[in-house]
Amino acid sequence: MHRSLLQATITIFICNCRQNLGGRPKFKSKHGRQSVLITSELYSIDTVRGIVRLGTAKHPVGEIRYTLHGEKNLPAPKSICIARHANKWWLSFNFTQGQEIEEEPLSEQELISLFSAMPKEDLEAITTGFDRGVIIPVAGSGGANFDFDPAVKKRLDQKLQRRRKYQRRMARQTEGSNRWKRTKLLVDKAHEYQGNARKDFAHKTSRQIVDSSSSLFVFEDLKIKNMTRKPKAKKDENGKWLKNGARAKAGLNRCILGSAWGNILAFTAYKGLRKNKLTIKIQPNGTSQECSHCGHIHSDNRVSQSLFVCQRCGFTTNADFNASLNIKKRGIDQIGSMSVKQKKTVRFRRTEAPRDGTSEAMRVSSDGDPVEQSIPPEGGRRKTSEGTARRSSGQGTAKPPLQLKV
Repeated sequence: MHRSLLQATITIFICNCRQNLGGRPKFKSKHGRQSVLITSELYSIDTVRGIVRLGTAKHPVGEIRYTLHGEKNLPAPKSICIARHANKWWLSFNFTQGQEIEEEPLSEQELISLFSAMPKEDLEAITTGFDRGVIIPVAGSGGANFDFDPAVKKRLDQKLQRRRKYQRRMARQTEGSNRWKRTKLLVDKAHEYQGNARKDFAHKTSRQIVDSSSSLFVFEDLKIKNMTRKPKAKKDENGKWLKNGARAKAGLNRCILGSAWGNILAFTAYKGLRKNKLTIKIQPNGTSQECSHCGHIHSDNRVSQSLFVCQRCGFTTNADFNASLNIKKRGIDQIGSMSVKQKKTVRFRRTEAPRDGTSEAMRVSSDGDPVEQSIPPEGGRRKTSEGTARRSSGQGTAKPPLQLKV
């Protein structure tokens, strides 16, 4: 990396640390996605020829040609990001605000206070619950289900088989050789398609959810990281390894991660806030075993993966649809009991310093109640009467002054 780019990266890191926007830099592998963020003083853009010149006039680095997608009459970007992944180069322009907003949307706390004040009958009409599963990635309480396109599913299966084939080939090749690099590029392309397909599905699904007539979206608070953790190894009394279902659990983990549960929730949350729509999470305990009609909870209610039959009232429906109704009901109950978190601010006002060297400061909280507090003087700890008397009597532990010999 050129020294000017390295210096800019260090400057960005120091600014982020001061604003608590990031942590310490980490060593990253030379394999995989590589990216660098460059600020405006280290590049210039020629919009006519479509060229980005990196570096300064005294220390030029090089030129990058680009093809602009979308609107061409854009203001000067504040910074650019250059990334390389799967033998493809990407140039991203960062702007302070890409589009003008006619009306500032409400914050999350304001939406919570707005919906919590509404009666339950009105919340029933504007609330939708969503159950996330493996067979059906997202099932809504309104009857709408969201799943991958059949053609995309077929391509994902083909990419998975090819990726496994290339990974077996890589294991037999010498690491770092030219053949190993070519095979690794094929593995990266398979990974890239799988990631792009999941992200595309998450964006399209979240857009359809946000564009619906509902204003309150309820999801389960699933701990995906814990759900996809591999099982622990088991031994018998003689020290022999026992079967722990790791192969089956690996297949389930692959299906969970391939359904894009986390991205769907995150994308729906930020897109909904732009349209004054709120997304909340509820506890998932018993949503798949509870009857949405009578409230009876039992494990026998879930006859199969897709069939739900209540053992008390006989209500029969799709298991995912029944779970989405329970999620909607719990979300309405939860939004009614949610309270707005008030940020408590504290300010200090320093008064005259008394004779003992301390200074009295008045701490005023956000509710207006003043609290008196004693603050030690500048330079360290608070003086005590014992230490003052000891220093006045000459019994202190102060070191004698240094004497210089010439």
